[in-house]
Amino acid sequence: ARCRRKLVLDDWKQYIFSDESSVVVGKDNRMYCWRRVDEKDSPHIVCPPRNRKFTVMVWGAISFSGKRTLKWVQGNINSQKYVDVLEEKLLPLIEETFPCGGHIFMQDNAPVHKSAFTTNWLDKK
Repeated sequence: ARCRRKLVLDDWKQYIFSDESSVVVGKDNRMYCWRRVDEKDSPHIVCPPRNRKFTVMVWGAISFSGKRTLKWVQGNINSQKYVDVLEEKLLPLIEETFPCGGHIFMQDNAPVHKSAFTTNWLDKK
C-alpha cells in the first residue's frame, strides 16, 4: 500500500479490483413483517423466524471506469471455483475495459488467491 501512495489519478485508471464475501441469512430468531404503510398489524403478514440459516457467497470486480461485475458462488470457494469465476467474469470485464491491455489486477491475500493452482492460472494469462 505504501508504494501506491504517490499514484496519481491516471495511474489508478489501469487497476481492476476484485474480492468476495459471504452473507449469512436466517437463524437470528427475529420475526419479520412485510406490509404496506396503510396496513395494520395482522397475523397473516408476519413471517416466523427461520429454523435454519444459509450462506450466499458473492464475488465482484470493479475498475476506475465504473465497469463492474458480480457472480454468485455456490457453497464455499476453492481454487478451482475461484479460477472458474475469473474465467467467466473477470476475463470478459478486462477485455471490455482494457481492450489494448495494460491493466493491473488487484486482489487480497485470501488463500484461494495465493494458491499454486490460482497463481499458475494467473501467470498463464
